[in-house]
Amino acid sequence: MKKDTYEKIILDETENVVYLSEIDTYRLLYMNRYCMELLGIRQEEDYVGRPCYEILQGRTAPCEFCTNSVLNEHSFYTWKQYSEPLNRWFIRKDKKIVLPDGRAVRLEIASDNTEDENNQSRLSRRLNKEETLLRCVQTLSGHENIQAAISELLKIIGEFYGGDRACAFELSPDGTLCNSICEWRMSGVHKKSREQEQIPVEKLSLCLDTIRKKGYFSASRRDIPEGSSDPAAQTLDGLQLDSLIAVPLTENGVITGLLGVSNPTAEADDLTLLTSVSYFIDNEVQKRKMTARLERMSYVDLLTGLFNRNKYMEYLHLLEEHPPASLGIVYMDLNGLKIANDTYGHKYGDHLIKKAADMLAHYFQPYVFRIGGDEFVAVCPDIVQDTFDGQVEELRKAASLDTQINVSIGSVWSDALSDPSALITEADSRMYLEKQSYYKQSIHGEYNHSSSLSHQVLKDISDGRFLIHLQPKVELSTGKVIGAEALVRRKDITGSLLMPGKFIPLYESEGLIRHIDFFVLESVCQMLRLWDAHRKIPVRITVNLSCRTLLEHDIVRKTHSLCTSYGIAPDRLCLKLSDITERAPDHTLTAALKQFRQAGFYISVSQEGPSGSRSFVELAPAGQEDATPPVSTAGEIENSEQLDRLGEAGFQYGQGYYYSSPVTVEEFEERFLYSSDNSQN
Repeated sequence: MKKDTYEKIILDETENVVYLSEIDTYRLLYMNRYCMELLGIRQEEDYVGRPCYEILQGRTAPCEFCTNSVLNEHSFYTWKQYSEPLNRWFIRKDKKIVLPDGRAVRLEIASDNTEDENNQSRLSRRLNKEETLLRCVQTLSGHENIQAAISELLKIIGEFYGGDRACAFELSPDGTLCNSICEWRMSGVHKKSREQEQIPVEKLSLCLDTIRKKGYFSASRRDIPEGSSDPAAQTLDGLQLDSLIAVPLTENGVITGLLGVSNPTAEADDLTLLTSVSYFIDNEVQKRKMTARLERMSYVDLLTGLFNRNKYMEYLHLLEEHPPASLGIVYMDLNGLKIANDTYGHKYGDHLIKKAADMLAHYFQPYVFRIGGDEFVAVCPDIVQDTFDGQVEELRKAASLDTQINVSIGSVWSDALSDPSALITEADSRMYLEKQSYYKQSIHGEYNHSSSLSHQVLKDISDGRFLIHLQPKVELSTGKVIGAEALVRRKDITGSLLMPGKFIPLYESEGLIRHIDFFVLESVCQMLRLWDAHRKIPVRITVNLSCRTLLEHDIVRKTHSLCTSYGIAPDRLCLKLSDITERAPDHTLTAALKQFRQAGFYISVSQEGPSGSRSFVELAPAGQEDATPPVSTAGEIENSEQLDRLGEAGFQYGQGYYYSSPVTVEEFEERFLYSSDNSQN
């Protein structure tokens, strides 16, 4: 057997492509059998003399990547190239050879490297996909805002799949629309219209049905015959897309939305990344919802939906660090809760708490807190006083009309804020004043410290443990008794009288002083009516009112109503406000003084007298200032020298032990009161 026969056998049996072509003319001279089989060539006549670029590459001109110009006779030129006609990768080894007749030819030996390339490509794609997925996970965990995280995720996904858009959709609560909640667009792609952002679910019925069955949806016009009535084509037509890949977003196994990429150009046959990202989004959303629920539970009262005491303390600290320009506080307490729980059960009690909370929240948002079982606080930063007062009145009106709940309300507003806690304490005190009125009216006993003290005071009043003494008020120039100051005394268990200093401070601190003040007011009204019935010469009686009582809601109307019920004109009373100057200025106090005078009452306000003595200025009712100018009254006159000094200082009235100590009503009537039928000698 000849040598060339052996060589031909070797070349035909090898699984490498081997061919020869002229360098100058590109004409093929030889192909081994493996090369012919790959190209589908049956005999030599089909290729010999034809250009290599035509037979091997399917081209009409020399290849731009041709290596002829770099070949030499001494070594092989090795390179890698992808053959589009064969859809395969080859490692090519080329060399220049000079034939005996002098022609220069190209020898190429090419080995198929497609499997290695595919493996490498798969590995690269897998690594790229894993790196992309890692970026997605880091993006989710790195953003506090889930919306911002999803927005960045869509960009990563859209670029990975080479799409023109990546979108997250959410199904509407009624299941009729699929609303776009976030979108990434490739540069140059126009923004969606409103119709595209709200897609009717019927347009996505095939997509959703496929997702329920397979877990994903993938459709492309390339895979659908032209003119086909394939439902996938109809879906793409309806969405005005050439292709779409989508996976579900779920919550507890129920589809709540979609994550999709429109018109993808890469990796569209592998939805692993898209599916994995949707899984991580679902988990992250659930985790954040759980965190939000836990945080909500730590700051929100679960029964009422209001902020709880934890949030209240946090917000109070914020106010103290950054005080607003003005602040209004409403303190509200639900009356009778214990009785409701004991009588009708705790479910009904919860109903009352919820109703009270809803009422307060209706007028004051967003900073409304439930700080105790039946206690609520509304905080209104940077609110105008008129607006605040109007809302408080609306709240009171609504509460008065409600037939189920009974509440006590205390409110205060200030634009000279230095200590928010002090303002809240003030609102609490005013609420408690109103609470005392409820205790007095209630026929039931509420078993707590405050109500027990309140009911005890009211019982002591009912049992006659308190009584009135009168200290005469004298015109200094004539010595004539022109009135008296009503002072309260209390009997102890032995019948001995206790002076005010023994019990008034306790009642002040416990917020019970309003019971004593109204007892004195009512006792004086009764006394004046009796004197009128016996035709006694009318004198004006001074009654002490605590500032805490003065702050009670609707105090002027309540006082005037009490006088009216006994047929006593308001100008028969002078309301003595001995501690008002010791308090910080308060618009409520100032307004109350003005309203008392407008209602016809005389007002007595303390001032600094000579040598630090205690004295008062008596102001006439509004409209009577010209006929009755302010007069000064000196207190605690002990001797004639003090009297002379006060007279020289211009004091018109006075009282003290120099004239008389406080005496019983009966003794005052006997010593100082005269019938209008008889004149004083």
